[in-house]
Amino acid sequence: MINGYLYDIKIDNFDEALSRKYSMVALWDLSYAKVVYDPENNKTTH
Repeated sequence: MINGYLYDIKIDNFDEALSRKYSMVALWDLSYAKVVYDPENNKTTH
C-alpha cells in the first residue's frame, strides 16, 4: 500500500497478451488496467 492505496502491478509481453485467450473473469479483472506501451524502450514515466 502506498498512501492508503493498493496497487496491483502486472508486467506482460504486449504481443503475447494479445494472442492469449482469457476467461470472462480475467477480462473483467483486466478491464481496470492502465496499459503503458513503450515499443522503443524510452522508459518514460506515466
